[in-house]
Amino acid sequence: TVLLQILQILNNNNIPIEDLSAIPTNLEEIFLKMVEYSDASNN
Repeated sequence: TVLLQILQILNNNNIPIEDLSAIPTNLEEIFLKMVEYSDASNN
């Protein structure tokens, strides 16, 4: 899924997942929309 790809990219770049909380709000909103979209496409 897109979410797993993002997490894999972060992991490959040695970016701790905890740093996701430091993402600016607009990127966070995009991220959440992507998660919602991937959830919707799985149903």
